[in-house]
Amino acid sequence: MAPNNTSNSPNPKRDQSNNKKEVNQQTEKWNVKTEWITNGMDKEADKFCEKFGEHLATREKLSTSQLRNFYGELKRIQLNGVEKNKQNIQLLRPKLAYNAARKTNEGNSNAGKTFYNALKNIFRQVNLTEEKNFINFVSLIEAILAYHKYYGGK
Repeated sequence: MAPNNTSNSPNPKRDQSNNKKEVNQQTEKWNVKTEWITNGMDKEADKFCEKFGEHLATREKLSTSQLRNFYGELKRIQLNGVEKNKQNIQLLRPKLAYNAARKTNEGNSNAGKTFYNALKNIFRQVNLTEEKNFINFVSLIEAILAYHKYYGGK
């Protein structure tokens, strides 16, 4: 008997395709602007951080520990000096990507990927090894974390 290929049959490739479309749509919506890192935060950046923090807490259910782990790594780099930690700064993006994929593969939501995708252009377009840019980046993440907690992030 031939396998049943109805639309009710599970299709992992279709599910992956739908997940990628969903993540791409979210990426467009949650786009961190490079000028918030190069010039510092403004009212628009604060509004973005609030909406994004709320989204991560209420819709994506991103855990506070995931955000705090990333923020903690940023603060360690800042405390030890940006100049001494250029290698660690370069590893931030791959570490964030790994954690996002790991959480998604464990059955959690796409929350980690949403966070990663919102930040990945910053890693590509802004030199975070410049101290001013790194400090502004830390401030942006701190604001997202604060709003995430305010809106009930657990």
